[in-house]
Amino acid sequence: MCARTCAGAIPNIPGPKTRPRPIRPCAPSPARVETGQIAPKIGGSGGQTCNLTHNYHILTSTIKTEQSSESAGTKMSSLLKQAWEEVVAPMFQRPNRVQVAALCYRGTGDDKEVLLVTSRGTGRWILPKGWPMDGKNAAEAARQEAWEEAGVAKGQLDHAPIGAFESEKEMDFGGIARCTTTVFPLKVEKLADDFPEADERTRTWVPAEQAADMVKERELQKILQEF
Repeated sequence: MCARTCAGAIPNIPGPKTRPRPIRPCAPSPARVETGQIAPKIGGSGGQTCNLTHNYHILTSTIKTEQSSESAGTKMSSLLKQAWEEVVAPMFQRPNRVQVAALCYRGTGDDKEVLLVTSRGTGRWILPKGWPMDGKNAAEAARQEAWEEAGVAKGQLDHAPIGAFESEKEMDFGGIARCTTTVFPLKVEKLADDFPEADERTRTWVPAEQAADMVKERELQKILQEF
């Protein structure tokens, strides 16, 4: 034994070798990888890393292409819908048919009343109305309807319309026609008990505000409320 050992010196005996633990990189967020914000760092040999990086770029490129295609498809669908609603659909829609109506009334102020009649089809309350007539202007046609449907034998007709309203009319062949009806005031001076459609309709005098509650068409309701 050497002198240093005898003197009490501690021998320098090497301990067991330890290998440092490799540091594993944190996995990137799948959302960030999917949107192409970051490429995943994957350990391994140079060839493996190169292949994985290449595959990653293919994946992100495919995702972006699909997202772009979906955006283009959505935009195209919106354009087609707009074209249908603004150009194509109106070409297949028939314009509203035209009718005329007489707003028959009597009295003035708080005593003013409106004459309503029932429709032949549904029995709901309406103004006397009908189609334009050959040889008569719109106001005169409305006066004729007032005679045939409500028995107005004499009255003062105003040739200036006070409004119009849209409605649906059941046709004799069973179809439904959209109609725009122009309304002419007619102050009643004489009612007849015997008139062309006396057996097919019921007539009644009511205040204008009550008449507005009895008719179905909103635009006609407004006309009556303001009359």
